[in-house]
Amino acid sequence: MLNLFGKIRKELLENSRVGKYLAYALGEIILVVVGILIALQVNNYNQHNIEKKKEKLYLKEFIEDIETDKEELLRVIKKTNRIMIYADSLLVYSRSKSIPFDDIDIVNLFLGSTGFTVYMAREATVNDIIGSGNLNLIRSSSIRSALASWITDMKYIREWEKIYKDKANRYELYLEQKLDFSRLRFNEPFIDASTLYALLQDLSLRNYLDNSSWHSDNLNDLYKERIAYLDRQLDSINKYLDR
Repeated sequence: MLNLFGKIRKELLENSRVGKYLAYALGEIILVVVGILIALQVNNYNQHNIEKKKEKLYLKEFIEDIETDKEELLRVIKKTNRIMIYADSLLVYSRSKSIPFDDIDIVNLFLGSTGFTVYMAREATVNDIIGSGNLNLIRSSSIRSALASWITDMKYIREWEKIYKDKANRYELYLEQKLDFSRLRFNEPFIDASTLYALLQDLSLRNYLDNSSWHSDNLNDLYKERIAYLDRQLDSINKYLDR
């Protein structure tokens, strides 16, 4: 093709047909420019399709992470709620004049009122999108904003979990000073009725139990709010993908 154009130009110049040569040269330039523009357009179209496919892949992985997060939140709610129930039961016993003593039940209540758990959020996709600098691939401004603030939004829950963990650790240390858990290994009575009654009257124990119950309840409220937030994000992403 280039050889053909070159031959035509040569013939025009040799025949001193300058006007026609200039018109031809201009047409040739225009043809080259149009070719470049078409190539750029095709390239942009291909790049756009690549970015759309990558965005869709990211969002599908994000949906999987959110679904996993919801299951994890249900787990921690169940665990935290169980701790709250055990703590509340011991508080009720502490205010009762007659305690229905059963060594097995008491052991379960004390052990069940200890410990803590945390929400292990799945953040692989969020970290991948932000860490790779691909946040702008997400064209939806609302979804992009949610991704950008995903880690920050967890800060309040993490602060409450830290407080809860610190108090749970102090409660366990308190029980270790008051109860001989080694008795359980040797199938010996865990505690006698009079010692139990005295322990339940201890103001420190009551405050530990009350704090445990209160923090468990507040954490569960935060976890439930998080589930509601995740549901809204799922709805938003699915609607965006179904457009």
